[in-house]
Amino acid sequence: AVTRRETFRFDHRCTWPDGTVHWIEGIGDPIVDEATGEVAGAFGLAIDVDERHRQVEERTRLVEFERQQRKRVEYLASINDVLAFSDDANKIMKTVTTTVIPELAEWCSIVLVTDRPRSQPSIVVAHRDPEKVRWAEQIQRDYPYDPDARWGAAGVISSGTRELVNSIDPGLLAQSDDVLAKAGLGSVVTVPLIGALGTLGAMQLIRAANDPAFDSDDLEFVDEVAARVGAALNTAILFERERTVALTLQNRLLSTLPDTPDWIEVAASYVPATGLKIGGDWFQIIEASDGRLAAIVGDAVGHGIGSAAAMGQLRASFVTAVANNPDPVHA
Repeated sequence: AVTRRETFRFDHRCTWPDGTVHWIEGIGDPIVDEATGEVAGAFGLAIDVDERHRQVEERTRLVEFERQQRKRVEYLASINDVLAFSDDANKIMKTVTTTVIPELAEWCSIVLVTDRPRSQPSIVVAHRDPEKVRWAEQIQRDYPYDPDARWGAAGVISSGTRELVNSIDPGLLAQSDDVLAKAGLGSVVTVPLIGALGTLGAMQLIRAANDPAFDSDDLEFVDEVAARVGAALNTAILFERERTVALTLQNRLLSTLPDTPDWIEVAASYVPATGLKIGGDWFQIIEASDGRLAAIVGDAVGHGIGSAAAMGQLRASFVTAVANNPDPVHA
């Protein structure tokens, strides 16, 4: 103001003795000596502008909150299709972990234990740097999953409750092995993935040491994501179970052509429909009395386990019927 001979105006941030922060606006003008043209001093006033700053800070907070909410809605929309329609557990896990990065965390991993060997769960890890993903996969090989661990994913799966580490002491990391020291861990949150079948696994988010710790809004959002992922994985696991049972029935119940006499040649083909559900269509060749063969083609209505079981019952019934009386109408 002295140099430019103009009005000055700026805010002071003042800390009071009780530790509270207040704002005062200073407004003034330089006093110029008319005879010499030199600045002789200045005059002005100070105004309490606490309320104005509170309004600005609240407006800034609301804008940031809206931005975060919009980002989170976009994130949920990006995974909703997979969560709603995918019946592939691995695809669900990969989509969720890669979408989280890097907006919500630097690292994201999902551990799925249901219907997996106790010490060999399905684990998916994501980081925006592919090299770090490969590094994490190497760590998994060097340090296998311990289902009896009392912390981390295993601990959360056992307890069914969220685990939050707001800040990891760098001193503790420095005393640990090189792997953890190089990871640059800051804050970690691990949440259970729960479905109708129980605790299916856990999702872990890790922020770097120089990133802000997870706050209450972050945790609320993480819990919402975990609930959706748990429901989707529950459906996928049920589908896997039904598919496994259906395929087992298919392998055990589908006909194989028996040895036939030299006077006839028989060929057959069984081609599954699209998808992985077994149908009720079947064929069978049965050796009847008097040197005759019975050829049977049938269809139990429907798909899945019910139709596969019905198919097996029908085939067994026809074997009995033909053995008692090979006449087609009677059978």
